[in-house]
Amino acid sequence: VDQTGNYSVTVTDNGCSATSGTTAVTVNQTPTATITPQGSTTFCDGGFVVLEASGGVTYQWNTGSQSSSINVSQSGTYSVIVTDNGCTDQTSQLVTVNPLPTVTLAPFSSLCENGAVVQLSGGSPSGGYYTVNGNATPELNPITYGVGTHTIEYVYADSNSCVNTSSPQPITINAMPSVSMSGLNTSYTLTDPFSTLTGTPTGGVFNGTGMVANYFDPSEAGLGTHGIAYIYVDGNGCIGSDAQCTTVDLNVNIGGSNIGTDGGTIDVYPNPSNGLFSVSVDGIDGIINMIVYDSRGREIINEAMVLNGQKSINDIDLNNYSDGVYTLQLSSKSGNYTTKLVKK
Repeated sequence: VDQTGNYSVTVTDNGCSATSGTTAVTVNQTPTATITPQGSTTFCDGGFVVLEASGGVTYQWNTGSQSSSINVSQSGTYSVIVTDNGCTDQTSQLVTVNPLPTVTLAPFSSLCENGAVVQLSGGSPSGGYYTVNGNATPELNPITYGVGTHTIEYVYADSNSCVNTSSPQPITINAMPSVSMSGLNTSYTLTDPFSTLTGTPTGGVFNGTGMVANYFDPSEAGLGTHGIAYIYVDGNGCIGSDAQCTTVDLNVNIGGSNIGTDGGTIDVYPNPSNGLFSVSVDGIDGIINMIVYDSRGREIINEAMVLNGQKSINDIDLNNYSDGVYTLQLSSKSGNYTTKLVKK
């Protein structure tokens, strides 16, 4: 008998027969075991998938669980036996868990607050990205992040889209040293003695035209405005500096009033010039020395002008000299006249 129904039998012997009582037979339907994954069955280490079984009244997993569903976080084949009215069925499901990639990040050297922007590197395997304090960025600008210790991590995703992050690496941004200098006057003449400059903290170096060690020599610097800097490097390799300006001029108006103010006139033209200047003097008697100095205070022209009160024009030829600023000084017993000559 393989079907549900009521069964009886009639037996016959020598023409005599008898019929048995009825026997009921029930054939239960075999259950169909089904596993339905609640998500992908291929994922990365650290994830999981829920396998949900159906089709029976009771369940027996090969993990030992008797629940209708299980959480799976490791690779393997998971099977379940479902039972209904004593009848069973079995099915299985393959789960693949891909390992996370091994990700490393090399240590970082400390930076200075005023240092250059650093392109982040040192992460392996290549092709990932960096984060600073949790924010993705390919570079680190010390002035943006400021003094202190910050955290850098490297994030990488492999061909299975599995993502892993390196161990965090600290990076320290050091403050700039506080630096100052003193001893430099705002102005000098070429004949002034040198000045002794002092830098704080000690151990730095002075830099600029006219500097010899920590001495500023006006005659060495020459005429003009000069920038002098004191530069100091601390134990972290961070650089601080202080800078000041000073001007070196000729001594003018010594012994007497400025000539050209007692009824006479002095005119220099064209100025600027490409090399040839004219000096026009009118209404002045006597001998005037005409001296031209270069930017270093060196005398390059020295001529005498003999005047009788009438207008006189003398030329100054700087065609053989380089472009720049020169100083013209006219000197007489009554005083001096000084002006700049610009050759360009």
